Amino acid sequence: MTVKMLSPFLHERGDLSDAAFYALLPFEILLLSLAGMWVADFVSGMVHLCLDYEVGTNDELRTHVETTIPDVKKFEADSDLFKNAKSRDRYLWNFHVHHDAPYPASDGNLELLRQILVPLAIPYIVVVVLSACGLLPLWLVIILIIGLTLGTITQFTHFLAHARHRGLVKSRIIMFMQDWHIIIHPDTHRSHHIHFDRDFCILNGWANPAVNRIRRFGSYVGIFPKVAPTVTTRLERAAKQEATRTAPLEDDATEESLSENSIPRSGSDCV
Repeated sequence: MTVKMLSPFLHERGDLSDAAFYALLPFEILLLSLAGMWVADFVSGMVHLCLDYEVGTNDELRTHVETTIPDVKKFEADSDLFKNAKSRDRYLWNFHVHHDAPYPASDGNLELLRQILVPLAIPYIVVVVLSACGLLPLWLVIILIIGLTLGTITQFTHFLAHARHRGLVKSRIIMFMQDWHIIIHPDTHRSHHIHFDRDFCILNGWANPAVNRIRRFGSYVGIFPKVAPTVTTRLERAAKQEATRTAPLEDDATEESLSENSIPRSGSDCV
């Protein structure tokens, strides 16, 4: 009886025999699990999209780049530019630098898990309270709980994609799950690191079509920039580097011009 009561759909069919109920139960569990996986992937994509498209207020920090994880850690530990920045700007820089130093993670596994668990605690509590008050149907509660639970592993599936791209994944089980798109495949995620304006989902990529449409609509109505901030930041950084590179040449040319103009000349040259 307890198992039947936990079934959101089949328990309503009072005409089902016990044999039919238990024969159909695996299909109901599979359907709810797949829906929960899609929800987890969708949430991971939306969070990734919002953070990627949030522009920090500290332009000097925002345009600073490190391309290896040891350099990222050293910069965060030693640089006054980083340490004196606002906490949100530090968080965004740490998040955005992944596009320039994609592997491994700059934070440890426990820190990655903490970063996910803390924000997930609020929707967990909301779902439980609404369910206890009878304001959510059982099927939706199950899907949301599965989705929120799977959300805790999204950063790990994300970095497994980067690891396999570097030939570091040896587990046949993990590669099987990636190849069958149960978890995110390296090729699916690589598109994000090429274009930066699409394919934000990091559990398995199932929700990428939905999140991509939301991003395009958001850019169309002005919620998100039309150009991915990573692209804009790289253009700004390149312009600053070019200005720094050409400045000494311009200064030398100016000094040479002034030196030539300071030489007294005869006749009409002095007029």
